[in-house]
Amino acid sequence: MAEGSVDNAMRILLMLRDDGVVRVVDVSERLGVSVSTAHRLLSALRRHGFVHQERRSHSYRVGPALMEFAARGGRIATVRSAARPVARRLASRTGETVNVLVLEGDRVRFVDGAEGRRVPHAAPQTGHVLPATATAAGRILLAAREDEDVERVLVGRVRRLTPETVQDPVHLREELGMVRSQGYAINLGETLEDLHVIAVGIPGPGAELWGALSISVPASRGGTRRLKGFLPALRESASAIASAAAETM
Repeated sequence: MAEGSVDNAMRILLMLRDDGVVRVVDVSERLGVSVSTAHRLLSALRRHGFVHQERRSHSYRVGPALMEFAARGGRIATVRSAARPVARRLASRTGETVNVLVLEGDRVRFVDGAEGRRVPHAAPQTGHVLPATATAAGRILLAAREDEDVERVLVGRVRRLTPETVQDPVHLREELGMVRSQGYAINLGETLEDLHVIAVGIPGPGAELWGALSISVPASRGGTRRLKGFLPALRESASAIASAAAETM
């Protein structure tokens, strides 16, 4: 799409924000383009779910893709706000780095974090994105999804981050089944060779998870036994985040 077309498409979305509904003729007049160009722009936005065309009036409203985007953005902001003080208390309590993550398709995004005081320690990864299957947080979030959602992730190629990264779909399915039954996930050097991580889910409505809360520990003082020792504090903190988030939803 040419730069002018992209600019006009953005202007249409702003029109929808202000007016709630637009017609082809409205777009043509406001943008100063032909009716056929206005129709082409709206059709492109409709194909991608950004607008929805009413069957009877043929006018256009905000589509499901934009509504989902807005809802997701609002939910992430809510979880981040609720998690920030809790993550800082958890980092202070354990001395280790804490991260808050959300699932984005086949990846996880770090949306907030608190740095541990122990030396050495992992730095918070806020803003970073990693393959969901290679992370403890990603596995706890995938384990809560429907089977068809999980399969869409597993059929894709799993990027190898370290020699420990599990790439075999059969092994990953078994791992997700175990994560689902035990309620936590552990990553021993699968994203960084010298980093061990444990994660639990942040409960949402019903069986949904709003996100995941993790503790990252240098491998030199990590290990499965020590990671599991963080579980009571992690679960307590995840519940506190969920309660705080629910109050603002």
